Amino acid sequence: ASREKAYRRVLAQSRAETRAARLAREKADREAERTRRQAEREAEKRTPEWQAREAERRRIALRNLELSNERRRREKRECEAARARARKESELEAAGLYTNGMAARRLGFADSCALTSRLRELRVITRRYTDWAVLPPYDGRGYTETVTVMIGRERDTPFQTMAWTKSGLRFLSRLLAEPPTV
Repeated sequence: ASREKAYRRVLAQSRAETRAARLAREKADREAERTRRQAEREAEKRTPEWQAREAERRRIALRNLELSNERRRREKRECEAARARARKESELEAAGLYTNGMAARRLGFADSCALTSRLRELRVITRRYTDWAVLPPYDGRGYTETVTVMIGRERDTPFQTMAWTKSGLRFLSRLLAEPPTV
């Protein structure tokens, strides 16, 4: 029994050594393959074709960077121009224009959401993308204008929106004063 145990121990030790040798050989093969590939890449870098491809890649990357910087500068100029065009509520009121919030206050609504939901019920306005639009037959009568206002916590983001004119505000007050038709 002890002889068999000793034989098994020697066999296990031999297998472990064989496995360790196989792992070491595989590691060495991988390292040799990696070194060979690296040498091929280094040799390829010396070829005129590779240098031409690399120069073209750099030229394209530089052009893309210039285009992206130009786009950022253009967007910044557009944003600054929109900020310059943006009006404050007092300026809008002086010009006879009223945002939904201002119109809601003048018409006695709690907020602009209450006004817009009531106007949607009456089929006067609808949502078009990010803005409101007057529906036919009320559109094109000079009831609204598109204005740029500042929004956000800091009031630093220009945003184009619909504003009611004085005639539009009169129209709304007449429309909302009428008894609902069934």
